[in-house]
Amino acid sequence: MFTHDNPDSALCTEVHRILSRIRRLKTFVNLADVYNELLQFFNLQDSKMREMDTRPDTSSVLSSNLSILDRINFCSVLAAAFSRRARVLMHTKGAMMNADAVGLVSLTGGDTTLQMNISQVLTWVHHLEELLKNISSSSAIVQALRIELSHNDYFSHQDRTFWSLEASLSYGHGELHDIETEQYVKNIKKLNTLLLKARPDMDMITEVVKDLSELRYDEAKPIFKLFQGGGPEGQLDVDVALKTTLVVTHLRDLISQDCIQLPARGIKCAHFEVFDLGSFVRMVMQRRMAIPMNNHHAGDWGAPCPVCSYFTALVDLRVDRTVLNAIRAYTQEKNGKIVPLTANHALMWDLEKRTCRVIEDDNSDHARAHEDNSEIGVFLEDHEQDDQNDGIHKKRRVEIDGHVLYVDE
Repeated sequence: MFTHDNPDSALCTEVHRILSRIRRLKTFVNLADVYNELLQFFNLQDSKMREMDTRPDTSSVLSSNLSILDRINFCSVLAAAFSRRARVLMHTKGAMMNADAVGLVSLTGGDTTLQMNISQVLTWVHHLEELLKNISSSSAIVQALRIELSHNDYFSHQDRTFWSLEASLSYGHGELHDIETEQYVKNIKKLNTLLLKARPDMDMITEVVKDLSELRYDEAKPIFKLFQGGGPEGQLDVDVALKTTLVVTHLRDLISQDCIQLPARGIKCAHFEVFDLGSFVRMVMQRRMAIPMNNHHAGDWGAPCPVCSYFTALVDLRVDRTVLNAIRAYTQEKNGKIVPLTANHALMWDLEKRTCRVIEDDNSDHARAHEDNSEIGVFLEDHEQDDQNDGIHKKRRVEIDGHVLYVDE
C-alpha cells in the first residue's frame, strides 16, 4: 500500500485528480486549463524518466513501486481520456465544430465567453501525439526502460523494449488518432457538399482543404530530405557529387502571380517550391466549369501541380508549416508596424540547419554570404579528391529556373 508521504502515492493521486477533472468537464471553457495540466504532467514525467537513465545506481529506480512503464501508461491513459472527453464535448455542443468560431459561456456565469474552434482542439491533440512520440523515440527513456526490463524475466525476447513501449502508448495514440479520423471524414463530406454547389464558396473550400491538410500532414514528403544525397532516392546521375546546403525559391505564386498566402504542395511533390492554396482551389474550380465531371467524389477534384505538373487532388494538398511559420515570423509586428510581404520576396532554405526564412529578393543576403566566404551555399565536392582540399573557396552564384545555387569558382 502507498502512503501519502510516498512519491509514488502522490503521483497516483495526481493522475486520479486529473482524470476526475477530465471526466467532469461539461463545456470547453476549462478544456484549455486541463490541457495545460497535461502538458505539465507530461513534461514532469519525461524529465523523471530521463533522470533514471543518468543515475549511476539504478537500485532506487528498480525498488520503486512505480516503474517506467507505469509512468508511460499514465501518460497514455491521460492523453486518451482527454481525447475521448473532447470528442464527447464536440458532439454535445454542436460539433464536430467547423472553422466557424463558437462562443461558449463560462461555468461561472456572467458575460465571459471563450472563442474556440475545432482547429484549436486538433492542435492540442496533435501536440499530445507529438509528446507521446517523443517518449517512444527518446534514447534516454528507451535505455532506462531497457535496464528496467532486464530485471524482469517476463520480458525475455530481444524486442521487449519496443514491444512494451508500443503496447503502453497504443491506447493514447489510438484515441488521439480517432478524433482526427472522425473530423477528417466529416470534412470530406463537407468538401463534397461545397464542391457540388451551383456557386461554390471558394473561401469555404479553401478553409476545409486547409483543415484536411492539418489532419493528414504527416503524409507529405519530408522536404528537407529531398536533396540530401543528391535526390529523393539518394542517388546521383552525374559523376560529381553535389551537396546542397542552400536553396532559394520565390514567393511569387505561379498561378496568380501574386504573393503566396497559404504555401502548399501535393503529398507526392518532390520540390521546395510552393504555390498558394487558394489560387490552386480557384484553378480547380475553373477546370470544373470547363470540363464536365461525372464523378463527384472529392478525391477526383484536382489539377496538375503548377511546379511539377503532377496531378494533385484537393484532398492531397498539404500546407507547408515550415514556410507558413517563416511568413508569420517575417510579417509580425516590428516596432509597432506589420512588415508587408510581396511577391518580390523569396524563401531561403538552409538544409544543414533545416530552417526556412523569408528574404528580400534583392540578392543582398546572397552577396553578403559570398563576400564573407560563408559556409552556407552549394558546393561541388569530388569524391576522388583528398580531404586536404577542404579549405574555404569562393562561390559563384548560379541561378537556374528560379533556383539560386553557389558553386566553387
